[in-house]
Amino acid sequence: MKKSMRAWVALASIGCLHAQGATRLQVIEAGQTLIDQAYSESDTDFSGSQAVGGSMNLAYSGTPQWRIELHGTPSSPLLPACYERAKSSFVDAGRASLVFTLNGLNGTECNQSSARFRLLSFETDGAQNVTSLAVDFVQQCEDPRAATFGKLRYRSDVPFDTPLMEPVFSTQGMLHFASDDGDFVGDGQEASIDFDDASLRAGSSGTQFGASSSAFIIPYWLFSISAPDTSPLVVGTYTDAQRDGFQSTGHAGLNFSYDGRGCNELDGSFTVLEFARDRIDGVPTRMHATFEQHCEHAVPALRGEFDLTTTFENGPFVDDVVFGDHFDGGVVWPLVWACPMP
Repeated sequence: MKKSMRAWVALASIGCLHAQGATRLQVIEAGQTLIDQAYSESDTDFSGSQAVGGSMNLAYSGTPQWRIELHGTPSSPLLPACYERAKSSFVDAGRASLVFTLNGLNGTECNQSSARFRLLSFETDGAQNVTSLAVDFVQQCEDPRAATFGKLRYRSDVPFDTPLMEPVFSTQGMLHFASDDGDFVGDGQEASIDFDDASLRAGSSGTQFGASSSAFIIPYWLFSISAPDTSPLVVGTYTDAQRDGFQSTGHAGLNFSYDGRGCNELDGSFTVLEFARDRIDGVPTRMHATFEQHCEHAVPALRGEFDLTTTFENGPFVDDVVFGDHFDGGVVWPLVWACPMP
């Protein structure tokens, strides 16, 4: 495999002032095609370059505007391969990175992201301008949520019918609550809500866990819990909880709001049955909790259960990999690997 990767490097470095081939971009998110556009060979709205040190960008200034930026790892310049657990540019010096923006539709640049991409081929000329590029990618902005899938061929003969990449994270879960008559937040209702990464935002700092429906989901809901002060959130029962984010010293935090209704103050308790976080990025991979809250210290209660499981995909455990210097030394994390090429 290492021999083939060296061959790829040699191929990628060949300059080509007038690369031939088709140009097409396809972007899909939440099951909807945001763009599937072919471009003419004479289109002059493209610009791109490969900087020294293994970064590359290609931008289109027509309608809609878009830009893609790729970075290799410090120990491996960009070459045709698969790049796992890529982040936004300069977020983590030990990682590859991917930034894709699509302006004019619903694409904006991520502050943080989890991504993976398969760099199929590229060529540059003597001035380091990108003359040909073929890449498949998936990007999940901010927390693990709806993935943006993309395939780009720029003056490339690489086939376009490659399968979409799997998302870095895949989330499924359930929220259930039952509200007493007189409870403000639940309004006496009982409801069960299934969610996945297309309809959820979730994150954890280690001391706190929070999840909410995506902005376009109606009714909107939010659930958060936290351990007292700076203690880590662990499996167990937390009593005498107050509104999360506003709790007094020594108190755990709890907050559940639904359909625009929330508590200014509350009394409550919750039990963390299971809780786990990804060792690389701290993404919550498991949260199962039950809770009870009393809005404005009233007698009527809202009782609920939250159950989330997130899995992440990675490349196979192969010999031909590049490791970030500060990653868990006892675990093989294939950040770059020689994946099959079409």
